[in-house]
Amino acid sequence: MTILSLKTREKYIGLQNFLLKTNEKKLMVSPEMLMQTAALYIKNRRASISDDLNVIKSTQKIAVFFSRYDSAMKAFDELIAIEPYFDYLPPPPSEEKAKLEAMLEGLISGLIKRSWEYIISGAAYDPSIFVRSDSGEINGRFFSAFEPYLDRLPQGNINTLEELKMKIISDAEEKQNKEADGFSAVV
Repeated sequence: MTILSLKTREKYIGLQNFLLKTNEKKLMVSPEMLMQTAALYIKNRRASISDDLNVIKSTQKIAVFFSRYDSAMKAFDELIAIEPYFDYLPPPPSEEKAKLEAMLEGLISGLIKRSWEYIISGAAYDPSIFVRSDSGEINGRFFSAFEPYLDRLPQGNINTLEELKMKIISDAEEKQNKEADGFSAVV
């Protein structure tokens, strides 16, 4: 039988109660079994976070981006919940989560870039398809896909989207002017 210090025993009981969803005052499983359960719990959440981050860094769809971002944050919260009872190797999950939160603007910038490059790489890219001729208002799936998430976007990302809108208007006007010049030269 392993003899545990009072502090270690309290941490184990807290970990046990969290992982096994109990409210016991004493340790009901062996420390070895508890550590195996904790290791599996951590491994599963770390694998989920890793998968989420890979998708976040490669997707072109904002809905997928935020779905996976939220999933990663939830998994970090689940790991953070056992920080008081489990001694993680540095950095602890709370620091990793804070780092991911700090990277949000850059990650969204990457998403915008990937999405935009996909659209303009199409052979049929035509800036006028984004502009309604009667009002000059921007439409199109690219911008409408971001609308439900505008409240979650850092201001720098919103500015980038506005710059892209202005570029489209400028490109569309330039195309219209070239077509008008070409038409007047023919007449």
